[in-house]
Amino acid sequence: MVMRQIHTHRAQGRVSGLAVLFLAGLAIAVLSMGLMVSTRSVGDSGGGRQKVVPRTATFPEAGHSLSGQVRFDEGVDPRKVEVRVEVVDGSSTITLAFPLNARGDFFVADLPAGEVSVDFTMGQGQASLHFIANVPLESDGLATHLKVDLRGALHVFTFEIFGPFGEPARDAMLFWRKTREGGEQALYAHWVRGPSPHTITATSEWIDLAVVASGARVLEVPAVSFSRSLQLREGYPVRIALPDGVRPDEDGVSLALRLFALQPDPRFARATRRGRSILEETAEHLFEGDELECIVPALGVYEVRWRAYREVSRDGIQILHLEDRPGQIEVSSTSHANLFRPYFPLELYKEKLGSS
Repeated sequence: MVMRQIHTHRAQGRVSGLAVLFLAGLAIAVLSMGLMVSTRSVGDSGGGRQKVVPRTATFPEAGHSLSGQVRFDEGVDPRKVEVRVEVVDGSSTITLAFPLNARGDFFVADLPAGEVSVDFTMGQGQASLHFIANVPLESDGLATHLKVDLRGALHVFTFEIFGPFGEPARDAMLFWRKTREGGEQALYAHWVRGPSPHTITATSEWIDLAVVASGARVLEVPAVSFSRSLQLREGYPVRIALPDGVRPDEDGVSLALRLFALQPDPRFARATRRGRSILEETAEHLFEGDELECIVPALGVYEVRWRAYREVSRDGIQILHLEDRPGQIEVSSTSHANLFRPYFPLELYKEKLGSS
């Protein structure tokens, strides 16, 4: 009786296993039939390259699908390029923007019906690298595949920046623009900030450079067509004396100042406020004697914004704000020999001391 039950269980196990294998094989066959599909490849309308690329993929019927592959010269990072897909259907427009992946591929699904165009750019607001109008999308679940060749469209430059004393620049801003022709505006359209070296990707073979770093003067290099090293010069020194009648040590405070460019250079206006900080303001300097020295990157008029600090406890510092009444100095090519005594809000300073 026990042996018969054992044989019965084994037979049932074999039947169950065969059923599972049969169902798995049936599912694989169905999937294989669904994958035997090819897609149409649409070449770029401007470059003349058109290829039909076989594909074995299907997509949901809910919308259209578009994929693509972009070729670049060696050394170009495809992720620098943005794809903008625009679908126009009557009075409505849908725009999708996303970067290429590291291989230069992209894919977007569930596009609605309409007139489709694809634009390849270096980012929002920048000139188009390549534009494809009226991309025909398949209507039965097939994916349209684009083949785009951008070899020769982008140029990679690497610049190693050295500070005034030969050290690698740890915090430098590198601005660049297409080399100007005729009466073109002098605005620097692009910039990066960080430690040296800087690698940039540009749409032009010839670019103008400007470099700004803490403690250095602005370096401008026009018409650059190859990677190179850049040597910075020391900035313009500014010597500032303590205000007459002010004795921070006797008052129990530390006196500090910061210089701000009164008329920032408009050529660098594209950079963010934080990005322009090296160019437009100095670090805060504390007086340790009767005078101190600041280094500014460019000639011009600077505001002198004062501030005082008082230690109120072992772990606490009180700030006496004096910035709302700044002084001014004008830095010229010969002012390094001057000892500036800019305006100091003495009455406000005494008031802050008395009320604190």
